[in-house]
Amino acid sequence: LNRTGARMLYLTARPLSFINETRSYLYELEQSFGPSGTPMRLPSGAIVTDTTTVTSSFRREVVDKSSHVFKTRMLLQLRDCFFRAGRDVRRYPVFLATFGNKGTDVEAYLAAGAPPVTVFVIDTSSMIQVAKEFRMRMESYGDPRLISLLLERVELIKTGRLPDPNFPIEHC
Repeated sequence: LNRTGARMLYLTARPLSFINETRSYLYELEQSFGPSGTPMRLPSGAIVTDTTTVTSSFRREVVDKSSHVFKTRMLLQLRDCFFRAGRDVRRYPVFLATFGNKGTDVEAYLAAGAPPVTVFVIDTSSMIQVAKEFRMRMESYGDPRLISLLLERVELIKTGRLPDPNFPIEHC
């Protein structure tokens, strides 16, 4: 994906004071793939965190259960940067693919304008599936079906041909 110009961005509601632990977790995480058990790691990328205190972050995550509100706001700000720089975010979506492990992650991605076909959920057994109405399940980040799907989407987005009749335009 790096060769296509796509870049990874990690978004977490963890506070900035946990950035070292978050970075270590992301870059040391391994997932076995295929019959040979080939280890796969996540690609490097920028990490966006919460800049509030640990207490505020903890309250939002555990008490209020509203981390998706923070994530939606961050994603909308990012998309707005591209929009203000002149990108037609309806024709050329900013988010190629979004991955989360909770329903609230899906909620945040959709609220930020990610097309439903680009929202993936990673379940507790590390299986990856397209959220909502699609049921394709992939066994890891290295699954050829996932790579093929992402490369196809890169090409569709680059050429402005991503089929997306449900893209919300109210935020633009």
